[in-house]
Amino acid sequence: MKPLNTQQLVGLRNLHTWLTWLASPFLLVVTLTGMLYALNPQIEWWQTSHLTSVQGKGTSLPLNALVEAGQSLMQPGYTLHSATIPANPQTQSLQLNWIPVENKTHAQNRGEHAGHGGSGMRKSGRPAFVLPDNTLIQYVDPHNGSVIGQMALADQFAQWSKRLHSRLLAGKALRWVSELAATALFWMLVTGVWLWALGPTVSQHKSRLKRWHIGMGLGFAAFTVVMTATGLTWSEYAGQQVRTLVKATGQSAPKIPGKLHSTESPAGQALWGWNDALAKTRQLAGPVEILLIPPGPGHNYWLAIGSNPAEPTHRFDLALDASDGQILYRSTWANQTLFGKATAIGIPFHRGEFGLWNQLLLMAFGGFVLFALGSAWTLQFGRRRCNGVWFNPSAEALHRVLPKSFMAAWLMTSALLPLSLPLGGVVLLLDRIRRQG
Repeated sequence: MKPLNTQQLVGLRNLHTWLTWLASPFLLVVTLTGMLYALNPQIEWWQTSHLTSVQGKGTSLPLNALVEAGQSLMQPGYTLHSATIPANPQTQSLQLNWIPVENKTHAQNRGEHAGHGGSGMRKSGRPAFVLPDNTLIQYVDPHNGSVIGQMALADQFAQWSKRLHSRLLAGKALRWVSELAATALFWMLVTGVWLWALGPTVSQHKSRLKRWHIGMGLGFAAFTVVMTATGLTWSEYAGQQVRTLVKATGQSAPKIPGKLHSTESPAGQALWGWNDALAKTRQLAGPVEILLIPPGPGHNYWLAIGSNPAEPTHRFDLALDASDGQILYRSTWANQTLFGKATAIGIPFHRGEFGLWNQLLLMAFGGFVLFALGSAWTLQFGRRRCNGVWFNPSAEALHRVLPKSFMAAWLMTSALLPLSLPLGGVVLLLDRIRRQG
């Protein structure tokens, strides 16, 4: 690589400074809300432990009896979407997931796709594996069938903190905030590492704070890449580009075919029930948490998945014939693509779902981002106090001095990070205004 001249190094430093200025408010919000989101397990335990925890009292009742007990006490206007069966029924309650009848009917008529805030039905009329926001969860004691209580999914702290972190509680209208913060953080890392590699060594900097700023930036460089990459995979604009690329390269996760059908049962023969479906699933999957979806309009077979994100290698998708329990479709960890395995590990890691060690790492990363922003602003104010300027006044305009290799990388990366282009445009516009002012 051709060495950079002084003007180019100064231009990179000014670009790094502009990115810090522009991204600080967004990064501050996303970092603080992310650190709050990482506390989900502790806060959720405080909020819902009286609903999710039970005392071991021997053998659990059959699943169909538990479902009937929940149905008998459920208010009108709801239909059963699925049951979440715990891995350890001795200490954990069964969850029955209910959705409003009118939303289900409306979705079937319109063929809407499920998702957060969706109706819980796919285009084929088959229920989605992701519970919609309007789900009402009923908690049932597996030992005696008593309904402990119920809670709307949207009222759980985990759902609230997720909406706060990803879109500031404002729906899709503000999803760009977290995406812009992640994009800017990526480019701050790139420009910072480039300056470190081609500029003065860390030991040559007189300011101890600057040495710490550089040292911690380098120390958390790999972690920063992991956090930005995993966060951007489910973002609005970059996420769509990633999904397009994944599909084009054949890395899409295996999906249950849309045209599966159970065989016709002989007259008078009862279809499989909850007990049979659970027993077959347990036989195939073992003692893991299971989301079990009964047959219904649009699909006449049982659906089951391993629903605990903290156990990605135990993830499975299963479709069972409703008449005899034959396997219509099955995929396991071994069937996942490389990208599917990476996201199955990376996304729960980003959310801190692998336990206390994972949460502590996220807290450390959040502390690093806050320190990086605080030290950057402190250094900028120190430069202003000493020199009377925020930027190097002798630098040429950014669009003339930035290395061509850097500009090419920016343009190519913008295919996956679409907000890079408007971010770069704002930087160049502000730099031009500064030079003309």
